[in-house]
Amino acid sequence: MIAMESVPTDEDVFSDESVQIQILLVYEDRPTGLRAKCALDRALSQLEVAAEGQVNAWRLDLLNDRKCKAKANRDARGADILALSVHGHKPLDTQSRACLKQWIGLKRTQPCALMISLDANSQPVGDLGTDLMELCSVAASNHMTVLLQFGDTSYPEIKDVIANIHLPADSTSHVIETQLHRPGFSRQWGVND
Repeated sequence: MIAMESVPTDEDVFSDESVQIQILLVYEDRPTGLRAKCALDRALSQLEVAAEGQVNAWRLDLLNDRKCKAKANRDARGADILALSVHGHKPLDTQSRACLKQWIGLKRTQPCALMISLDANSQPVGDLGTDLMELCSVAASNHMTVLLQFGDTSYPEIKDVIANIHLPADSTSHVIETQLHRPGFSRQWGVND
């Protein structure tokens, strides 16, 4: 008996179901983590296929902890995208650099990409430039797509979200005002009466 593999059709590839993309995000601090998350969200929203990203995020300094490093290693094995987000003003510590090189060097059955996100005004020189060039070289030798992003840590979308948080509080005040002015409401009574 011969087992035949079915060849995917356009209908299979572009079905209504969204594609799950596993992302390992390693970041320096909160602003760099937010910047990379926004960049990844934008990239996923512009794909021709519906894609949802499952992000496993690790702060760089946590990779020095043995248990955290073991969990991050598991996340790296299943990652479709490895994302590194740093300010770009100082070199990577030895542990972080070793982890990233190991993760990039993993043999995968599916294509994988390395995204490096740096501050807009960052000029990767000296040790950081050497670190990044080494990571890009390892990625290229493992047939990974390398994406380099220079961006700001502040995004108008985030400011809009924060600005909209105050709207429900204003509408709640209106509800309370309506209750206070309804007929039969006595301002003489307190909560504990």
